[in-house]
Amino acid sequence: MIDNNQPRIRKKLMPSLKGAYLKASATVEGAIVIPIVLFAILTIIYLLQIVAIETRINAALFETARRCSSYAYIYENVKEDAAYLNSLSTNTNNTNTQSSANTIKAIAMSGINDGIFLGMFIDNLGSDFASKNHIVGGNAGFVLLRSSILNNNSQIKVCLDYVIDNPFDIFGLSLVKKKTELVTDGWLGEDKDAFEEFAGDEDDDYVYITKDGEVYHRDASCTYLTRDVLSSSFSNIENVRNQSGAKYYPCDSCKAEINSGIVYYTSYGTRYHNSEECGQLHRDILRVPLSSVANRRPCSKCAGE
Repeated sequence: MIDNNQPRIRKKLMPSLKGAYLKASATVEGAIVIPIVLFAILTIIYLLQIVAIETRINAALFETARRCSSYAYIYENVKEDAAYLNSLSTNTNNTNTQSSANTIKAIAMSGINDGIFLGMFIDNLGSDFASKNHIVGGNAGFVLLRSSILNNNSQIKVCLDYVIDNPFDIFGLSLVKKKTELVTDGWLGEDKDAFEEFAGDEDDDYVYITKDGEVYHRDASCTYLTRDVLSSSFSNIENVRNQSGAKYYPCDSCKAEINSGIVYYTSYGTRYHNSEECGQLHRDILRVPLSSVANRRPCSKCAGE
């Protein structure tokens, strides 16, 4: 009887053992895979954080370069007057003047070097930014060895190297090396180095003309060129005279429309007009080289020769 029951017991035990095995297997796989997946997600998130760090550093670098560009004018002018400042420091007995001259002279001699630029950059960035954002070496991790700042010219070329430590290293990205380059010019009030602005023929002079006119003018505000429009009643225009004493006659363009009412004229013209909008009352003034108007005569008022 015992032998008859043994197979039945075995059949009941086998499914239980199989279910227990499957549950344990899933638990082990989950314990291995889930941390890896989470770690990978954190790594990707930190890569986005690296982009934000780089953006902040680039903004601080640009602001520092902008400030140095404005300081360059002061530095350049002090440098030019170094001999005068030196004479102040050696010839005067005034201690305050002597001290100020020595200080300015020292700035002129040293200029805006890499060390000064780096100090200004860290000030813009924040003294604790590097340590809080895993910059290797902290503030000392910002390297400007390949930079050239106002090196005998007006150009500011900055090459910033730094390394970001990735605390979530899973793909071999424990250290992320970054490099930023920026080039600008100091604000010296001068032309850019090696740049020659095209100025045309220096001997060429400019004059003012109208499209349909026959003369040229030296003065853009010549009264023959710019017209002050005056008005009069149609019945009184016969009694009005221009600056030369001449009478006014109907405009060839709008005379057919003149019957009565108000008419318009200019002090130096010889025509009166029905409307202020008449094309003969208004001119497009052009500024052109004198050499291009050889076929026009000079204005008798402002360009008489």
